[in-house]
Amino acid sequence: MFPVKWQVRDVRMLMALSGLFWYLALFPGILGPDNSVLIRKMQLGQSTNQWTGIYYRFIQILTFDGRLIFIASLVFLFLYATTLYYFVRAIPVSEKIQNWVLCVFSLTPFYGVYGVSINHDLTFTCGFLILLRIWLIRKDENKTHNVNTIVLELFGLLLLATHASGYPIILAHFILRFLIDRKTNIMVLVTFILLLSASNFGVEADKAPAQVRLFLAEIKCIVQDEDSSVSSAEWNYLDLISKKDYWQTTVACDDIDKSILVLGEIKYNEINQAQLIKNFLTIAAKNPQTYAMSRIAKSSPVLPPVFFSAPPNAINTDFGKAIGYNSAQDLAVSAGVFHPSVDEPSVDFDISQLKPLWAVAEGVILVINQASWFWGWGGLWTLPFIVLALILKSNYTRLTRVSITLLYLSNNLFLVLFMPAPSPRYAMHQIVLGLLSFLFLIKALWIKYRTRFADLFLSIK
Repeated sequence: MFPVKWQVRDVRMLMALSGLFWYLALFPGILGPDNSVLIRKMQLGQSTNQWTGIYYRFIQILTFDGRLIFIASLVFLFLYATTLYYFVRAIPVSEKIQNWVLCVFSLTPFYGVYGVSINHDLTFTCGFLILLRIWLIRKDENKTHNVNTIVLELFGLLLLATHASGYPIILAHFILRFLIDRKTNIMVLVTFILLLSASNFGVEADKAPAQVRLFLAEIKCIVQDEDSSVSSAEWNYLDLISKKDYWQTTVACDDIDKSILVLGEIKYNEINQAQLIKNFLTIAAKNPQTYAMSRIAKSSPVLPPVFFSAPPNAINTDFGKAIGYNSAQDLAVSAGVFHPSVDEPSVDFDISQLKPLWAVAEGVILVINQASWFWGWGGLWTLPFIVLALILKSNYTRLTRVSITLLYLSNNLFLVLFMPAPSPRYAMHQIVLGLLSFLFLIKALWIKYRTRFADLFLSIK
């Protein structure tokens, strides 16, 4: 299938050609509902930190204030491809295996489709891989970072800061860094804070803060149960936010938007966050099972198999239903691994010459999304990463092993506690790491046992 000897230029060429195919097939890129809202706000001269202020500035620059997205999708693809390339080069295996992994992965939609998707999950994934690479290439526990590595580190931290789930990793990183080199750590920390503050300057605060919406949704899922334990004082507090009938209206708890929607109009500016958190903690403490099931429903894509069930599938697989009638509503029952379209018409392009490529790309997206319970299950794809880490652990110091574990677990714990919906996009960094690890393991096993496999088949008569 591939040449016997891969050269570095061959790998880069294949990655470039594959990226070009996906870029043209999905031109001008992929833009989901959240980022479509962001684009519309830019076009109206508005700003928001709903998806972090630094991400707003990042998109504002790359889209020329929301006018064009094809440059942003190209930059995202280049950033993703470059990050993948150098991350794989940091894995301590032969160059032959590295080349094979890069080539195979670049042929999958997890490279091309995800690469041209304009969302902060992609920037977060790139930042995560950059930070992991920095820890992987550390040979000496007492080694001070050089200037190039510090610049790369700051860039990775800023990419992580484009997503709320990146902040636990940033905190863990600085704690670990403090143990190694306090002087350099303070310099990097101060520089990071200054850059982050500068990017947020002038960006309007979200009128419906994500943390407030999350706690309201969690309370809603608990108190709607008629058997839940809620005191009169707690009900009096909740009545100030919304009517009791709305709180007790039964709704699915797998998405905070569903819960918030039935609460009616909420005056977020009148909600004291400290009081809200206090009431949430007391209500959750008295109803731990209901709260736990609510969190399991929302964070299923990042939970491991055996102990937890698979996340909901994106497409209805009840083939007894008619296909075609209300298909958009009947087939798309949950979030897919990949978003298939540009949801903001003002930045979309309709180029007839690219329609054949688009049809192929959309077919691939459909194949992945119709089995999203598998491809989008980050908790499942964590297993190959764990196996590969255990095999290669002797190549790293104890500090490196502890650091990688802490960075990974800090993010996973944050998602389990605060993930707003069971969408695979929140677990894409786990999925990408898992797929790369799986390819490393497959190639290593093939190299080791291929002669045995050949002898086995030749022996069959």
